[in-house]
Amino acid sequence: MLLILLKNNFTMIKIISVVLLIFAISACTSVKVVNVNEAEKYYDGGIIYSLPETVLQIDVELKKTTYIRGPFFEYAEKYLNINNVIKKNHTEWEIINVDINSIAEPDYNNYFVLKSNNKTIMNGLTLNEKGVIESINLVSKSPKSVESDNLIIDIAKPEIEAQFTDLSIKRNINELQDTVYKKVKQDTSFVRVPIIRKQLEKKSINEKAEEAANFIIKLRKRRFKVLTAQTETQISGTGSVQSMIAELDKLEEEYLSLFIGKKYEETIIKNFTYTPNKSKDLNVSILFNLSKENGIVSKEDQSSQQVIVKVINDGKTKVIDSYLAKKEEEKTKEIKGLVYRIPDLASVQVLLGEDVIARKKLLVAQFGTLTTLPETILKNKNVQIRFNPLFGNIEQIFQ
Repeated sequence: MLLILLKNNFTMIKIISVVLLIFAISACTSVKVVNVNEAEKYYDGGIIYSLPETVLQIDVELKKTTYIRGPFFEYAEKYLNINNVIKKNHTEWEIINVDINSIAEPDYNNYFVLKSNNKTIMNGLTLNEKGVIESINLVSKSPKSVESDNLIIDIAKPEIEAQFTDLSIKRNINELQDTVYKKVKQDTSFVRVPIIRKQLEKKSINEKAEEAANFIIKLRKRRFKVLTAQTETQISGTGSVQSMIAELDKLEEEYLSLFIGKKYEETIIKNFTYTPNKSKDLNVSILFNLSKENGIVSKEDQSSQQVIVKVINDGKTKVIDSYLAKKEEEKTKEIKGLVYRIPDLASVQVLLGEDVIARKKLLVAQFGTLTTLPETILKNKNVQIRFNPLFGNIEQIFQ
């Protein structure tokens, strides 16, 4: 009986010892971070992680319209009674859409060195390819972010040059006949003999315009006869009639362009990036200058308008800053726990001159506040923590 009692006591002592040892190890576990910009020494064995910084990605869709006058524009009213024609070659640019999004880059002001004597914490820290913190004790499956170049991304395109080759269905020259007289000696006298001389003369622009206008009238008459079944040739089937009408319309449009000109439209997308400054509640920056005639131009172009991005910090996290300010500040640069971020909302506007052409509400990481995840939570090896790599906030804590 005594032996059994001693064995039970010994077992109890072992259990208590193990529990006390666990508590002792837990109590000795430390988790500290220090901002690399404020570090006064090198931390051997430390891991450097970064919090993200929000970069705005602004995609501007522009429409470029090229107007090219026709070779017979001066005769449009005379022969076709058309007044509103393109009278000079020119280009017009306009913004048709603006898309505002955000991407994340490492915040060089918030690189931290993590130092802990708990290997579970050190081994369980996961960073993305940019060094931004993603999780602790959790396998991260976040997709890789897409790189974005600064300023303009654009593929150069050749300038449009319209060619008007089909000016007429007739020859470009006139054949002129002229009668001249040549003196020919017959017997004892000279006789005037008529000689027909043919000359080729290039048609004037007025003549070619008249021919083109007459051909347009003929096409219209032909189309009318097809529609009213007055053609000499029998046309069978609705599809055949529609096909013939379509071809006549196409041919008329091509000949009309000789008078009214041609218009070409193309869409160009340009990408811009802008990083808001945390120290300013209002960020304003010029993205580019837009000229209606020349597109994106330099600042010196007096005919252009500025395209501006304006970012306003909504200040939703200022109440958190006020709360954290109540905590007594420690003199040491080392912070117990793990620093993470609570992002703030921002109002983003894109303006053309003084007109707002796009607006959006977005989370901006650097507008938010920094706070600390307590050591006590990190000491639990079963705790799993997921961070948002776009904004640096905690998404989930679970066991």
